[in-house]
Parts: sequence; C-alpha cells; structure tokens
Amino acid sequence: MYHATVVSLVCLLFMLISVPGVQSACSATASLIHNSQWSSEGRNHSVNTISIVNTGSCPIDSVQISISLSGDATIAQMWNLVTSGGGIFNVTNFGMRINQETASSGSGFILSAGKDVSLSVSIASITCFACNQNLGAFVAKQSTKVAQVNSTVFKALANPANTAHRGGGGAFAPESTVYAYRKCVEAPSSADIIEFDVYLTIDNVLVANHDSTIMRTSNGVGFVSLSTIAYLKKFDFAYHYTTDDGQTYPLRGKGIKIATIKEILDEFVTKYPKLVFYFDMKSASAVGPALQLVTAYGIQNRVIFDAVDPIVNNAVILARLFYPV
Repeated sequence: MYHATVVSLVCLLFMLISVPGVQSACSATASLIHNSQWSSEGRNHSVNTISIVNTGSCPIDSVQISISLSGDATIAQMWNLVTSGGGIFNVTNFGMRINQETASSGSGFILSAGKDVSLSVSIASITCFACNQNLGAFVAKQSTKVAQVNSTVFKALANPANTAHRGGGGAFAPESTVYAYRKCVEAPSSADIIEFDVYLTIDNVLVANHDSTIMRTSNGVGFVSLSTIAYLKKFDFAYHYTTDDGQTYPLRGKGIKIATIKEILDEFVTKYPKLVFYFDMKSASAVGPALQLVTAYGIQNRVIFDAVDPIVNNAVILARLFYPV
C-alpha cells in the first residue's frame, strides 16, 4: 500500500538517552509504533503512537518530542501532543510522573504522506524534578533517523483494500460471527481484511464482540469479560439480525453463536492464505493472549493490531516488544 520509501512504523525506534557522569539518573527510551494504515484520495495515512519508558533511577516529570518530516508529508491529527513550534511537541498525557520501567501511553499522531517521505524522531528534552535535572541541551543532539521500512502486511494488500468491518457490520449477516466472515471472504465480496473486536472471557478465552455486553448482539444478558465461554455460547447471536426493520428475523435458531478468535483463525488462516486479520483490542487483559495466539498460528505477517482506548493501546505497545507483529 505504501511506496517503497514511505515510512511504515512498526517498532522501529529505540533510543537510550543518558548523561555521562550522572549514572543514568534521568534517562529514557522512546519508541514510535505504527498501529494502522490506509489510503484515500491518493494519499497514504498511518496512525502512530509514541511510547516512552523510563530507564533511569529518577521519575520523569515531562518530555518533549522532536518530529522532523521531509518530503510530501504532514501531521494530520495529534492526541496528547501539543506543538511548541519548530517540530517540538510536549507530551501532555502523563497525569503522573513516569517512574522506572513504566511507560507513557496514548500520545500519537496521524501521518498523511505522499511518496518519498522521511521522518526523524528524537527526545528533545527530559525533566526530572526529583533529581533536579533538565536534559534539553544534551538530548537535543541525539536525534536518530528512523529507518524507512515497509510493513509486510500492507505491502501485500490491494490498493484500496477491501475490509470487512465486524464481518460486514451486520449489513448482510449477524456481525462478528463466523457466519458473517464466511460471507465476506467469499465472492463477490472477497474481503482482503476481516476486522474483529477482541475481549477475554473470565475463563481466558478470546472472543469477537464489539460491545462490552451481549445484549445488542444476542438474546443473552451480561458482560463479555465477566462471563465464561460456556455461558456466552448458550445464546443466539443472530437473534436481533433483521433485514426488514424487524418484520422478520431470518437467522434466529440457526445455531449462530459468539465466535472465539481461535474459531475464526481455524476457519480462515489456511483456507485463505492471503487474508489479513485485524485485531481491534477492547481490553488490556486480552492483548497478551491474542499475541500468543498470533505467534502460535504463525501469522505475524498477516495481522494488524490496534486499540482505541489509550490504556489498551499502551498494553499493545508493551506486549509487542515481546511478540513483534
């Protein structure tokens, strides 16, 4: 999807910042994570998240990030970043000091790019009040060029890619069910990507459901994360599906159940070897098990991981250090 020289950021950058003679009292690593990517109107867009991990012995109170772009690229949108001018951005989502071995979460930006784009990122300054250190002048010299690497997932996709959001979003099948995904990958839809929202049940089974509860999508009651898989499987997940505003419910009683992520992968990984799986993570507890499952199926190059909630997104960032996707 991206041109060969367009930046696609998948755990590309790790920088250690330290001052000689201070015994790394105020130091950090920064990583820029590529979360998702799409094309529209001739431009490529990517969602990128900044993570900062304290590697020193002193709590970090504030951080400034330096972002430098060249070529046909603009930052289209930011969250938890405030520009100070000249490509310097204050990270604003700390809430509390970053203590040792803990990371910031939720700061990021959308990059809108054409062709032949390069990007460099660095930590412009770190302030540690407890250690009475402000390392702006020193670390500003540590700018590191971000390698220009293509995402193997997006490179293999059609442009534009056909994505089955929730298996069609309930438009022609009960959303997020194996039944719906079957219809989406078959002709004439022939989806390139199937997207599903991921929760972890109370007995540690990964399931696909958009809402935190099951009332909208089934005839059951309860929270997904507080239910067992046996309980969830009791209900009809086509119960509310209708194509005529509630006059008929054609798939009630047809045995359409909540889908586990394992059932989805078992159904489609081998049969559709080019199909990409989009994991929209809805709970932090589901992140580690989901990445372990991806590794077990050997589909690291066929997976997109994403999360909207800042806490869940931070869990994705940290877990991917151990399970690169």
